[in-house]
Amino acid sequence: MSQIGILKELEEDEKILHESSICDIEFDKQEETIRQILGEKIKGRVICKTYLTNKRILMWLLAVPEKRDMEPKSDWYSFPYERIIKMEPSKRRRHYNKTGLEMEFIDLFVGELFTGTEEMISEKGRLRELISRRKSEKTKLWLYVPDSQLWNLKINEISRERASKNPES
Repeated sequence: MSQIGILKELEEDEKILHESSICDIEFDKQEETIRQILGEKIKGRVICKTYLTNKRILMWLLAVPEKRDMEPKSDWYSFPYERIIKMEPSKRRRHYNKTGLEMEFIDLFVGELFTGTEEMISEKGRLRELISRRKSEKTKLWLYVPDSQLWNLKINEISRERASKNPES
Protein backbone atom coordinates (compact mmCIF):
# COMPACT_ATOMS: atom_id res chain seq x y z
CA MET A 1 0.00 0.00 0.00
CA SER A 2 1.07 3.56 -0.70
CA GLN A 3 0.93 6.33 1.86
CA ILE A 4 0.32 10.03 1.30
CA GLY A 5 0.25 13.11 3.45
CA ILE A 6 -0.19 12.71 7.16
CA LEU A 7 -0.68 9.03 7.97
CA LYS A 8 -3.16 8.08 5.26
CA GLU A 9 -2.96 4.60 3.83
CA LEU A 10 -4.39 4.12 0.36
CA GLU A 11 -6.19 0.93 -0.53
CA GLU A 12 -4.08 -1.74 -2.20
CA ASP A 13 -5.24 -0.98 -5.75
CA GLU A 14 -5.77 2.76 -5.24
CA LYS A 15 -3.61 5.27 -7.14
CA ILE A 16 -3.23 9.04 -6.97
CA LEU A 17 -4.25 10.56 -10.33
CA HIS A 18 -4.02 14.27 -9.45
CA GLU A 19 -3.49 16.42 -6.36
CA SER A 20 -4.01 20.02 -5.35
CA SER A 21 -1.87 22.56 -3.67
CA ILE A 22 -3.17 23.53 -0.24
CA CYS A 23 -6.32 25.57 -0.80
CA ASP A 24 -9.46 26.89 0.87
CA ILE A 25 -12.60 24.79 1.04
CA GLU A 26 -16.08 25.79 2.12
CA PHE A 27 -19.02 23.55 2.97
CA ASP A 28 -22.69 24.48 2.58
CA LYS A 29 -23.21 24.07 6.33
CA GLN A 30 -19.63 24.79 7.35
CA GLU A 31 -19.86 24.55 11.15
CA GLU A 32 -22.11 21.48 11.11
CA THR A 33 -19.93 19.65 8.58
CA ILE A 34 -16.80 20.41 10.58
CA ARG A 35 -18.53 19.14 13.73
CA GLN A 36 -19.38 15.88 11.96
CA ILE A 37 -15.86 15.44 10.60
CA LEU A 38 -13.81 16.61 13.60
CA GLY A 39 -16.24 16.00 16.45
CA GLU A 40 -16.37 19.65 17.50
CA LYS A 41 -18.33 22.62 16.17
CA ILE A 42 -15.72 25.17 15.11
CA LYS A 43 -16.19 28.61 13.57
CA GLY A 44 -13.25 29.37 11.38
CA ARG A 45 -11.45 28.80 8.14
CA VAL A 46 -10.91 25.39 6.56
CA ILE A 47 -8.05 24.57 4.26
CA CYS A 48 -7.37 21.29 2.53
CA LYS A 49 -5.02 19.21 0.46
CA THR A 50 -7.13 17.27 -2.04
CA TYR A 51 -6.28 14.16 -4.02
CA LEU A 52 -8.10 12.48 -6.89
CA THR A 53 -7.58 8.75 -6.83
CA ASN A 54 -8.95 6.09 -9.12
CA LYS A 55 -11.59 5.35 -6.42
CA ARG A 56 -12.50 8.59 -4.66
CA ILE A 57 -11.89 12.22 -3.83
CA LEU A 58 -9.70 12.30 -0.75
CA MET A 59 -9.22 15.45 1.33
CA TRP A 60 -7.00 16.26 4.25
CA LEU A 61 -8.89 19.02 6.08
CA LEU A 62 -7.44 21.49 8.56
CA ALA A 63 -9.93 23.61 10.51
CA VAL A 64 -8.36 26.80 11.86
CA PRO A 65 -10.62 28.22 14.59
CA GLU A 66 -11.48 31.91 14.85
CA LYS A 67 -10.79 31.76 18.60
CA ARG A 68 -7.09 32.15 19.23
CA ASP A 69 -7.17 29.91 22.32
CA MET A 70 -8.28 26.86 20.26
CA GLU A 71 -5.88 24.59 18.43
CA PRO A 72 -6.39 23.77 14.73
CA LYS A 73 -7.80 20.30 14.09
CA SER A 74 -7.39 18.04 11.10
CA ASP A 75 -8.82 14.85 9.68
CA TRP A 76 -9.28 12.99 6.42
CA TYR A 77 -12.57 13.12 4.51
CA SER A 78 -13.39 11.22 1.36
CA PHE A 79 -16.23 10.24 -0.90
CA PRO A 80 -16.54 8.12 -4.06
CA TYR A 81 -17.31 9.74 -7.41
CA GLU A 82 -20.75 8.08 -7.46
CA ARG A 83 -21.90 10.48 -4.73
CA ILE A 84 -21.42 13.57 -6.94
CA ILE A 85 -24.76 14.87 -8.23
CA LYS A 86 -23.58 18.05 -9.93
CA MET A 87 -20.27 19.81 -10.39
CA GLU A 88 -19.43 23.13 -12.03
CA PRO A 89 -16.98 26.02 -11.88
CA SER A 90 -18.37 28.62 -9.49
CA LYS A 91 -17.64 31.60 -7.29
CA ARG A 92 -18.92 31.50 -3.72
CA ARG A 93 -19.23 34.99 -2.27
CA ARG A 94 -20.09 34.30 1.37
CA HIS A 95 -16.54 33.88 2.70
CA TYR A 96 -14.18 33.99 -0.25
CA ASN A 97 -14.21 35.95 -3.47
CA LYS A 98 -12.40 33.21 -5.37
CA THR A 99 -13.23 31.04 -8.33
CA GLY A 100 -13.39 27.36 -7.56
CA LEU A 101 -15.27 24.17 -8.13
CA GLU A 102 -18.77 23.76 -6.71
CA MET A 103 -19.80 20.16 -5.99
CA GLU A 104 -23.23 19.02 -4.94
CA PHE A 105 -23.07 15.54 -3.50
CA ILE A 106 -24.86 13.02 -1.33
CA ASP A 107 -23.93 13.54 2.31
CA LEU A 108 -23.84 10.13 3.97
CA PHE A 109 -23.15 11.31 7.51
CA VAL A 110 -26.22 9.45 8.70
CA GLY A 111 -25.86 6.66 11.24
CA GLU A 112 -24.86 3.38 9.67
CA LEU A 113 -23.78 4.98 6.38
CA PHE A 114 -20.64 6.62 7.76
CA THR A 115 -17.38 5.73 5.94
CA GLY A 116 -16.64 1.99 6.16
CA THR A 117 -20.19 0.81 5.54
CA GLU A 118 -20.43 3.09 2.53
CA GLU A 119 -17.45 1.35 0.88
CA MET A 120 -19.09 -2.04 1.42
CA ILE A 121 -22.36 -0.80 -0.11
CA SER A 122 -20.48 0.67 -3.07
CA GLU A 123 -18.66 -2.62 -3.69
CA LYS A 124 -21.96 -4.46 -3.80
CA GLY A 125 -23.31 -2.04 -6.41
CA ARG A 126 -26.16 -0.81 -4.22
CA LEU A 127 -24.88 2.73 -3.72
CA ARG A 128 -26.98 4.23 -6.53
CA GLU A 129 -30.16 2.68 -5.06
CA LEU A 130 -29.24 4.01 -1.63
CA ILE A 131 -28.49 7.46 -3.05
CA SER A 132 -31.86 7.63 -4.80
CA ARG A 133 -33.57 6.99 -1.46
CA ARG A 134 -31.56 9.70 0.27
CA LYS A 135 -31.91 12.62 -2.15
CA SER A 136 -32.79 14.91 0.76
CA GLU A 137 -29.30 14.32 2.22
CA LYS A 138 -27.60 16.54 -0.38
CA THR A 139 -24.94 19.08 0.47
CA LYS A 140 -22.44 21.30 -1.35
CA LEU A 141 -18.84 22.23 -1.09
CA TRP A 142 -16.70 24.82 -2.83
CA LEU A 143 -13.13 23.74 -3.50
CA TYR A 144 -10.93 26.74 -4.31
CA VAL A 145 -8.16 24.93 -6.18
CA PRO A 146 -6.23 27.30 -8.47
CA ASP A 147 -6.62 24.89 -11.41
CA SER A 148 -10.37 24.31 -10.90
CA GLN A 149 -11.03 23.85 -14.64
CA LEU A 150 -8.51 21.01 -14.75
CA TRP A 151 -10.09 19.42 -11.66
CA ASN A 152 -13.54 19.69 -13.28
CA LEU A 153 -12.24 18.00 -16.44
CA LYS A 154 -10.42 15.20 -14.57
CA ILE A 155 -13.34 14.39 -12.25
CA ASN A 156 -15.74 14.28 -15.22
CA GLU A 157 -13.35 11.95 -17.10
CA ILE A 158 -13.02 9.65 -14.09
CA SER A 159 -16.79 9.61 -13.53
CA ARG A 160 -17.50 8.79 -17.20
CA GLU A 161 -14.86 6.06 -17.22
CA ARG A 162 -16.24 4.50 -14.03
CA ALA A 163 -19.83 4.68 -15.36
CA SER A 164 -18.84 2.93 -18.58
CA LYS A 165 -17.10 0.13 -16.64
CA ASN A 166 -20.01 -0.32 -14.19
CA PRO A 167 -23.26 0.45 -16.04
CA GLU A 168 -25.35 -1.33 -13.36
CA SER A 169 -24.04 0.55 -10.30
